[in-house]
Amino acid sequence: MKAVIPVAGAGTRLRPHTLTTPKPLLPVAGKPIIDHIIESISDLKFDSLILVTGPDNGEIFTHVKTTWRGKFEVLRAVQDEKLGLGHAIFQARNFFERGEDIFIILGDTIIEGKFSDLVEQKKDFLAVKKVEDPSSYGIVEIDEDGHIVSLEEKPQHPKSNLAIVGVYYVSDAAALFEAVQYIIANDIKTKNEYQITDALKKMVESGWIFYTREIDNWYDCGRVSEILKTNRFLLQKRGGYMDKSVKIENSIIIDPVFIDRGAKITNSIIGPYVHISTGVSFENTMVKNSIILENADVEDSHLEMSIVGKNAKVKGAPLKLNIGDYSELDMKR
Repeated sequence: MKAVIPVAGAGTRLRPHTLTTPKPLLPVAGKPIIDHIIESISDLKFDSLILVTGPDNGEIFTHVKTTWRGKFEVLRAVQDEKLGLGHAIFQARNFFERGEDIFIILGDTIIEGKFSDLVEQKKDFLAVKKVEDPSSYGIVEIDEDGHIVSLEEKPQHPKSNLAIVGVYYVSDAAALFEAVQYIIANDIKTKNEYQITDALKKMVESGWIFYTREIDNWYDCGRVSEILKTNRFLLQKRGGYMDKSVKIENSIIIDPVFIDRGAKITNSIIGPYVHISTGVSFENTMVKNSIILENADVEDSHLEMSIVGKNAKVKGAPLKLNIGDYSELDMKR
């Protein structure tokens, strides 16, 4: 089996941070999003991981290949044009042989759930979760036997509240690629893109049997507010960490927090739910529910629900803040 993670998106809703760092490499709760995702499927027996990237974000491929060296083969497919998730998955087709199974998980959502039993039984499935607003998601309808009988992307009149959360398993990848090829050849689009939901719908209409697997937790990382919420949930669930090299002077640390090596904290209150990357410096500052990236320097500030970019310099900032790498903000008079 091969696993596929599409990571070609531009991450526009997370700008300015994604102008310099690909979204899957932004950190939450101590590690990049992509590493949390790979860790969540580490119990599956896949021999290769295929990353579908854009033409310019090979940095993700390099990171995964280096970080997970020796665990599995890391391959790269390139989506030259952003024409939708179905089109992105289609770019990985040349890595598969007929009869080989495929496991797909999206590159911007951290999911907690077990899938190994269904994979071992070669039961094709989509991961789902009940949601309050099904019109905002791809939705499945199931029959009394638990088989999927219909799929629809962001329907105006949803037939159920079971949302597709971005995990897909197909026991024969060739069948999925043929369905995607069909919707591309016939220019079948939803929201002006070739969606994997439409390809799966074609398979269901042809008699292919899919089950559902309801997941435990689903952490979206597509917006600033959601990535901060994910950081909080994961720190709360898994606990924090502080590197031994961290220098603390006349300060209070409120767990759970993640504080990486070389950080310096003076006359400050840090936490709870804060991720602090390498080399960050705090002085006379209060911060909670925030992510502070590498080598940022924060002084005389009170931050909450904030993301501060790499090498940014902040003085006198009030409460909520969202600034990118190498930015400077001085609000002191």
